[in-house]
Amino acid sequence: MQSKLRTKDRLWSTEESTFCSLCGTGVESHDHLFFQCPYAKVVWTDVNQIAHTNWAHLAWDELTRWAAINFSAMHNHSHLVARLTLSAVVYYVWFERNNRIFNGTSKTPISLVAEIHQLLRLHLSAIKLKHPLSEIIKTRWGLA
Repeated sequence: MQSKLRTKDRLWSTEESTFCSLCGTGVESHDHLFFQCPYAKVVWTDVNQIAHTNWAHLAWDELTRWAAINFSAMHNHSHLVARLTLSAVVYYVWFERNNRIFNGTSKTPISLVAEIHQLLRLHLSAIKLKHPLSEIIKTRWGLA
C-alpha cells in the first residue's frame, strides 16, 4: 500500500473532474477516497462495528505503518480480522469507485458493507489456521 493507485488527484487529464466519484464533493486522493469521503466513512463505521475493529484516524501512509505495527501478530486472530478488514474495505471501496467511473453502476454503502461482511465471513470460515478461531470470533461472525 504505497499510494500508487491512480486516484483522480494523480491523473493529468484536464477533461475529467477531480471530484470524488463516491461523494462528488472532495478531491479524490487516497486519503479522501478511503477515509474522508462520507460514503467510505459509512462503510468503515459499519464494517468496524461488525468486525469489532477500531482503526486509527490517520492519513493513508501513516495508517498503513500503524497497522503494520499494531496488527502484526500472526497468531492473534483479532489481528487477522483487522488485517482482513483493512484489505477488504480498501478493495471494495476502490472497486465501487471503478464501477461508477467505468460501468456507470453504483451501490449504496449498506450494500457494500453486506458484501464485505459476506466476504470476510466466508474467508474466516475457510481459512486454515494453526490454532482454531476463538469462540468469540466464531460467534461474532456466525461461524459457531
